[in-house]
Amino acid sequence: LARAMKVNRLRAIGTAAVRDAKNGRDFVKEVKRRAKLKMEILSGDEEARLSAMGVLSGIPGADGVMGDLGGGSLELVAVRKAHQGGHITLPFGPLRLREMDRGRASLREIIDRRLEQIDWLGQSRRQDFYAVGGAWRTIARLHMAHINYPLRVIHHYTLTRAKADDFLDLIAGLSRESLER
Repeated sequence: LARAMKVNRLRAIGTAAVRDAKNGRDFVKEVKRRAKLKMEILSGDEEARLSAMGVLSGIPGADGVMGDLGGGSLELVAVRKAHQGGHITLPFGPLRLREMDRGRASLREIIDRRLEQIDWLGQSRRQDFYAVGGAWRTIARLHMAHINYPLRVIHHYTLTRAKADDFLDLIAGLSRESLER
């Protein structure tokens, strides 16, 4: 499609899923062979930086924490009015969490314990959270369907923390079959 559109510059990147996969390097070679594209595997720091740049490009006055949740990782970056602050990459994507699943309470403890160790994150309490990435988009789509939201545009879709907590508790209790429907 990119070639048909005569895109001047195309950058293929791999994130945590490729970076951490046992066969990640083989996947990159296969992309090059089949699509004739050189794929760059981003470090967690670079993935976080680029995600935050995307937020700051779309919301120049962003003030809070950007969280990019993909299948294999969660990148957190402090953002404040066109600047990036502290950042971290954590192995907390839904696919990764499923691999270490020891029950909901145990996962919550693992996540909470790790988040408590991030000193700059505590300074961002009561600020906005900017959700980026496929996992958050899926949650937003589920919420839109749940409340029969009339507009299916995810950009700038907003929830209060209380509504987000309630909805996440609801979907956390659903079976895999219900979620797939």
